[in-house]
Amino acid sequence: MKLGPGYRLSNLSYIFRVMQIRTSLQIRPAVSAAEAVAEDLAAQIMRDVSIGGQLPSEAELAARFEVSRVTVREALKILSGRGLVQLARGRRAMVTQPDGAVFGAFLGSLLRSDPRTMLDLLEVRRTLEVEAVTLACRTASRSGLAAVEAARGAGSPAPRHKDAGGGGAGAAWAPAPGPVDHGVAR
Repeated sequence: MKLGPGYRLSNLSYIFRVMQIRTSLQIRPAVSAAEAVAEDLAAQIMRDVSIGGQLPSEAELAARFEVSRVTVREALKILSGRGLVQLARGRRAMVTQPDGAVFGAFLGSLLRSDPRTMLDLLEVRRTLEVEAVTLACRTASRSGLAAVEAARGAGSPAPRHKDAGGGGAGAAWAPAPGPVDHGVAR
């Protein structure tokens, strides 16, 4: 049997189509009942409960979500691990102020498991920093800029980034020429 170019092309197009279908399918891992309750409860906490507020009892939550108290306990442990609630024996779960410690621990474990993640994190950090500086420049007032100057110290000029134009890493910072209002030169 002789294979012609049309045969190969049709096989290749079939293979590519199968690959497209496989990559377009969203395969979601099975979510446990505790994880589902934790997600719903986290959304309710963010929406309706203030920091320091207490959640309903385990029995009330079990009735509301139509699950067992064991499932509610697991969900509360998940939320405690995320830093959203504080658990104490014999007391209702209390909503806490989330901090960066849990997120930092997550990022640390991510970096330990796959060092290539560092490049992704650096890209995210760069994007966030650029947006933060842009927002700060748009909303800066004269008094705010003066406070930054005072905090920076009059005798120590900030280094200039070598790609920012001008002298390079050792060059002194120079203010924009002309009057500056809200961080934007006119």
